[in-house]
Amino acid sequence: MKTLCEDLCKPIQTDADAKRFVEALVKAELDWHFDDCAVDCLHETNPHVSREDAELLNAQRDRLYDFKWGSAKCPIGYVLQLRGWGQEETV
Repeated sequence: MKTLCEDLCKPIQTDADAKRFVEALVKAELDWHFDDCAVDCLHETNPHVSREDAELLNAQRDRLYDFKWGSAKCPIGYVLQLRGWGQEETV
């Protein structure tokens, strides 16, 4: 089983740590809708994510809402920005 990268296991203590964590999730294609449970969304659907790793991601996710996200407004919005989703083209 693949283990989580170091950036997903480091404590989240600052705005920069929170952004680094979300960027690592997106890079590893392990992002999920943070209102849902990582165990349900990742462990139950992805054979590469152990229950323990999904539980760690849940705990890390809980910290994300303690930080400022600027124009993204929240960690889910930051994921959308990183993926380029929801950005309207201007004419």
